Amino acid sequence: MRVLIQTACSCVIDGVSTTIRKLETFLLANGHHVAILTTSSGQLSNLNIVPPHPNRSIIFMNAFPLPVMAESGYKMTKRLSSQNISDMNDFNPTVIHVTVPDLCVLDVLQYAIDTDTPLIATWHSNYIEYMDYYEASWIKTSFIEWNRHTFSFVPKLFVPTPFIKDSLSSSYYQLHQCTELHVWGRGVDCDKFSPKFRSTDFRSSHSISPDDVAICFAGRLVTEKHCAVYCDVIRKLNKTPRLKQRVVGVVIGEGAYFKEMSNLPNTVATGWLNNEALSTAYASCDVFLFPSGSETFGNVTLEACASGLPIVVEKGCSR
Repeated sequence: MRVLIQTACSCVIDGVSTTIRKLETFLLANGHHVAILTTSSGQLSNLNIVPPHPNRSIIFMNAFPLPVMAESGYKMTKRLSSQNISDMNDFNPTVIHVTVPDLCVLDVLQYAIDTDTPLIATWHSNYIEYMDYYEASWIKTSFIEWNRHTFSFVPKLFVPTPFIKDSLSSSYYQLHQCTELHVWGRGVDCDKFSPKFRSTDFRSSHSISPDDVAICFAGRLVTEKHCAVYCDVIRKLNKTPRLKQRVVGVVIGEGAYFKEMSNLPNTVATGWLNNEALSTAYASCDVFLFPSGSETFGNVTLEACASGLPIVVEKGCSR
């Protein structure tokens, strides 16, 4: 197969790109060809998280910063350029995989129709609900209509959990009336994320004693992840005199809240971590606190569970 994957943020580290990278890696390992149609959002070096491969190519679209969610650093594209279409023709996809209902998606869908190329789509983010966090609730009704129109051209839309399937079938979204909804399950590698990675060296290197309670947060440090809730919890626990053990924050990730979370009392902010460094950080903590209520799946919650941590999550975190 020759799979063209349309995504807005392959150069960003987040749950969407992590999922797509897993898919890329699987396809390449099984002899297929992959082309990623994306913007230059984020850092180009992040493309190399999937090692260079002769069957993998990247097609960059011209893009501009999002008018809302400016702090996220994401960009979007209005239209495919003639060069984009030429590159897509050269790749000659046998299937097109749409992952984000942005402005250029109709061009991608039209290309699939014109070339008689099979289409699938996956749902990764609760984009509509994000608007509540950026004073853009006024656009939600139009955004829902845009999604209904977009996915009416796609035979099947795959979602990560039954919870999201139910949500998108509600009277609010009604996407089940536009396309077939199916669950494409997710998971984490329990060899990569495991209690076996717990490390006294990690704790001591960050001045976390054996008796301290290390409370972990992992993900993009942005408004919709409810970073402010995590900050409030860490501050309050550090001001509670009756606690017998010291509470330490461990923040994994980057984003607009990085400075504030770095300055929390007794808190270590590591930035982004990958591979064994990430596995070690998870397993070396004691509790995972993830207040985000806008997750479609929440990769980090399963990574923390697999690492042996009890988790505290918002009830809207994909149930």
